[in-house]
Amino acid sequence: MAVTLLVGVTVFVVMQRHAEVLLSESIQSSLQNRVQLIQTEIGAGFDSTMLFATRPLLIDQVQQVNTGADDGTARPIINKAAQTFLSTGHTAIAVLDKDGRELARAGTFTQKSALTVPLNLPGRVQLMWDGQLLLHAVTDIKREGLVVGTVMTETSLPVTTSALKSASRLGETAEIELCAPFDLKIQCFPTRLNPHVNTTSQRSLKGDLLPMAHALAGKTGFVTARDYRDQVVVAAYAPLGDLGLGMVRKVDSAELHAPVWDQLRYLIPFLAGVLVIALLLLRWLLTPLVLGLVRAEEEARDSEMMSRSINEGMGEGVITMTTENIVLEANTAALQLFGYEKSDLIGRDTSELVPERHRRQHKDFTAALAAQPEAFKIHSREVLSLRKDGSEFTASMSFADVQVGGRRLFTGMILDITERKQAADRLNYLANHDELTGLPNRVLFKKRLEQAMIAAKAHEGLVAVVFLDLVRFKNVNDALGHDAGDQMLKAVAQRLLGTVRSGDTVARMSGDEFTIVLADIGQVDDAARVAQQILHAFEPPFHIAGRELVMGASLGIAIFPLDTGDASELLSYADIAMYRAKEAGGNRYQFYAAEMTVQAVAALALENELRHGLERGEFFLNYQPIVDAG
Repeated sequence: MAVTLLVGVTVFVVMQRHAEVLLSESIQSSLQNRVQLIQTEIGAGFDSTMLFATRPLLIDQVQQVNTGADDGTARPIINKAAQTFLSTGHTAIAVLDKDGRELARAGTFTQKSALTVPLNLPGRVQLMWDGQLLLHAVTDIKREGLVVGTVMTETSLPVTTSALKSASRLGETAEIELCAPFDLKIQCFPTRLNPHVNTTSQRSLKGDLLPMAHALAGKTGFVTARDYRDQVVVAAYAPLGDLGLGMVRKVDSAELHAPVWDQLRYLIPFLAGVLVIALLLLRWLLTPLVLGLVRAEEEARDSEMMSRSINEGMGEGVITMTTENIVLEANTAALQLFGYEKSDLIGRDTSELVPERHRRQHKDFTAALAAQPEAFKIHSREVLSLRKDGSEFTASMSFADVQVGGRRLFTGMILDITERKQAADRLNYLANHDELTGLPNRVLFKKRLEQAMIAAKAHEGLVAVVFLDLVRFKNVNDALGHDAGDQMLKAVAQRLLGTVRSGDTVARMSGDEFTIVLADIGQVDDAARVAQQILHAFEPPFHIAGRELVMGASLGIAIFPLDTGDASELLSYADIAMYRAKEAGGNRYQFYAAEMTVQAVAALALENELRHGLERGEFFLNYQPIVDAG
């Protein structure tokens, strides 16, 4: 009987602990799936706001309002865009100009939030509670790096709200907590057991850290500890990525083990009987734990099904892959994005989804992800991707670590940003080039000049700046109109490009003024030869607007480092030399000399003195009679 009792108790304890281990792993897996679901939902809401704020059409219309160029169509277009974007999941959208004036509003913003928590995301993003969880995001509308307006959105988070309100499968005391740090305390959103916002200390009344304190410290794990009610709970905890939030999945330890301990007192009398009866009783007593484990596994499966449902409903492509780069799952948006059937994409190496020239870089990136410690962090990058038909597009990819059944996987959210990338490249081109001739403008010219000067200084070379002004160009505009003048400027640009090397720079400064950077020349005579070639290039007549026109040019040349070591002074000296060439009759070139600056300064001083001499009474009249003595 003693042996039977000892064996029964030993088996009971071993199986109880084994069941607790299985249950803890199931709770942790369930929590990790919830974390991934909520991260995905918040990320989708934020990405949708960023996508709206970077739409070229919206940027153009807001800029028209800012500059006063609106002909009455900009605001209706902005309002229509905001109304249309409500279908992406937002509950409210507002667009403001650069001065904070509202241009459009769609939907209804919450008026009072019981709890507002800032998130660690770009811009001004907050998580709010108003009977449900809402994502409030404010992001700038930018053009060429300058803020031209603001987009403000609110997005409902039904999956996250449901997770907080329906967590009772493990028992009546089971709940999911979502909290944020608040000074030295913790602020938590309402749960199914606590329908109000809760502010609590990070420690229990006995001084032990709450499970949520571990989550907010960036840790992931499982613990038996006291919660904010000072109740002993079995809890899994994890941070919500890098968002600054923590999540805890827990149930009261007393409820979880009550069926076992309530029935334990019946075990000893039965164990005193027949060993078979004792074993049957043991099986019966462990049934509540097993049922709890089954319910937790069912909840984990439900979470996975919910995750798949969300992924299928998202507009962005979502791909799940192994640490060895093999695709395990892809939603409909991802299949459409890459042009594959699901059966063709599943099991394929993800390196086949990028052009061959970028595959090594892609493999190095995923290998680096796999080598990092397991954590719920998001890794984002832009990558050139490849469709099944061979066409290429630029994609924004965000990868996150996930745990499914104890297996580490990567989930990637993919968004086609080709149009956005092209728009950015176009804006960058317009910022650095002359729209009429396509030549570099003043900004890019100065960059090229400074680069040439740095290179020349490194190996003691020379750089020449040629400043060119057209002779009689105003006559073309006056006689034939500005369209003919524009054609002439384009033709001049092409002739200038034909006189220099590929490494030199021809730029249009303004009007009929052009500049040329002759990089890495061996001697001053090289600049003279190029200047002579330019003058020869102007000898044949131009054919403009059905007419033959003769156009001349005056050229000024300054040399680095002989004349100066400063880029702005070098350009100014070339300009002065050009005016000397023009004063000498034009159609010639002139090198800069230091006395030119002295003459220019003296002429400027004389002009200023003449302007103010009359009002200061500095002029006087001399009379000299002329007499004819004959």
